[in-house]
Amino acid sequence: MTEKLATLPIADADRHAREQIEYHREQMAVWRRARAHRMAAERETRSVEDIAAELGISTATVYEVLRAAKS
Repeated sequence: MTEKLATLPIADADRHAREQIEYHREQMAVWRRARAHRMAAERETRSVEDIAAELGISTATVYEVLRAAKS
């Protein structure tokens, strides 16, 4: 994909790169919300500590993700 940029005029290459960056930001937001909602559903029956241990992340990260599910 990035090889394509080398063959394009600089303005087209830059526009294409910015479009790809924006697309991936939007996709990351979708997945971030999905992750947050899944953790929130799990939180209804499990402790934050249990979720963090199973995922191999800190409890602070779980709390951060859960805050995202509220917004």
